[in-house]
Amino acid sequence: ICSQGMMQSPVDLPKCIVPETRDAIAPAWGSHTIELSNNGHTIVATLTDASPIMTARTFSYSLKQCHFHVGSEHTVSGEQIPMVAHCVHEKVDHAGHYGV
Repeated sequence: ICSQGMMQSPVDLPKCIVPETRDAIAPAWGSHTIELSNNGHTIVATLTDASPIMTARTFSYSLKQCHFHVGSEHTVSGEQIPMVAHCVHEKVDHAGHYGV
């Protein structure tokens, strides 16, 4: 949806008519040192030590930070959920390309 930068948050995601089957993403973050901050919009947990790597399909991503929204930022078929956590990853060897 946001790959061209034309649609940004919030996004209303449609429910799938036929669910797609994909390999599960298995982050293995382990324990890390973080810095917590409140930016006035959300609470942010920023990693202050080495970023763990997650692989999705054939791409590797480095965890940068997680932040929380009370009242989901996005909706699914118009339905908002009480809270979501966004874990922001940067694509390895592609600075500025993110996966959340």
